[in-house]
Amino acid sequence: MNLCVAQPNLDIIAKGVMLLDLEYEMKEDMSYPKDPRSKHGCVKVEKGKMTKTELLPKLGKILVENQGR
Repeated sequence: MNLCVAQPNLDIIAKGVMLLDLEYEMKEDMSYPKDPRSKHGCVKVEKGKMTKTELLPKLGKILVENQGR
């Protein structure tokens, strides 16, 4: 819970991934199959440099530190 940010958007997530020095691709027209009408988008991160379990806590820490900016 200490690594959570209220309502992060694609730009904030992409900036966090950029600070981790990872290649990424923003896909703004993506949606969950369960709710195809709401297009929230996604940020696709390169594979290989970090596992998902390493990436998520590091990204969460960056987002929490920069949420007031």
